Amino acid sequence: MSRWSRLSLVTICFLSVPSSWANLDTWRIDYDNSKVSFFAEQAGAEFEGYWRNWNAEVRFDPEHLEASAARAEFNIDSVHTGDSERDETLRDAEWFDENAHPLVTFEATEFSALQDGSFEADSILTVKGLAAPVSFRFQLQQKAKRIVLNGEATIDRLAAGLGLGEWADTSWIGQFVRVKVELHAHVGER
Repeated sequence: MSRWSRLSLVTICFLSVPSSWANLDTWRIDYDNSKVSFFAEQAGAEFEGYWRNWNAEVRFDPEHLEASAARAEFNIDSVHTGDSERDETLRDAEWFDENAHPLVTFEATEFSALQDGSFEADSILTVKGLAAPVSFRFQLQQKAKRIVLNGEATIDRLAAGLGLGEWADTSWIGQFVRVKVELHAHVGER
């Protein structure tokens, strides 16, 4: 391919990027009031856990879904379930494998609006280097520049490589984990 052809191709690709992409503000997340928690079942009883340390970059505009994107990272060493033995177990190789993979990542780049006014993000959850598809549904409340996002997803822990070996028995540990997100943020000028 000639230099001119490559330049033309780059120009066409650049012009095909939505102009709104550059105009979307990155949300300033209020981490003190935000929470990412999960609900799982152990021996027939539900327990709740959450992440103490995580960070996210969100650019979302209901009017520009094609340009919206979100990425979050969760530090494995910050998982907290209120039971120190369970927390240690979750860091082991059969679960999150903290030593080899200290972060879990969540990425969303495909958004759609639903008839009830909520939104859905086709997302990828990466655990221990394995990518698993996740459907994340959420609602937004916005007042001036302040946004509150409430969302939920269900994760198949076995498909995500969580709970291998002796932990794979779903009669002891439930197969599905419900994740809830409450995100408080500001968007636009302060």
